Amino acid sequence: MVSVAKDHLTEQLINQSGRFILVIAGEAHRQLAMQVGSTKGESVNKFEKFSIAAKTAGPDGALIPQGAAAWMACEVESSQDIKGYRIFIGRVVDQHDTGRPPLVWQKDKYFGLKPV
Repeated sequence: MVSVAKDHLTEQLINQSGRFILVIAGEAHRQLAMQVGSTKGESVNKFEKFSIAAKTAGPDGALIPQGAAAWMACEVESSQDIKGYRIFIGRVVDQHDTGRPPLVWQKDKYFGLKPV
């Protein structure tokens, strides 16, 4: 499940394609996550602007940033509008865990998860 802002490019692209790739950022992506998350994609190619090294993966050859912890290719099963956002529920059709620690967001900060 993913939540995206209504009327933004991401929502339009998911609606048009019926698919999305959920990328779990790696621990090394702290700065990149802030940069990408605060830049609208309508007028700029984020991969070029932030020099994101990527590889292709998944059934459609989606770009996956190098250093990602994991990714899941999903087909939209349903969606719901909730207070300015659209929630997409997807069925995972392909996935890969790279074994790298994931980056998580909690209480307005990013944290890396490490084995205990």
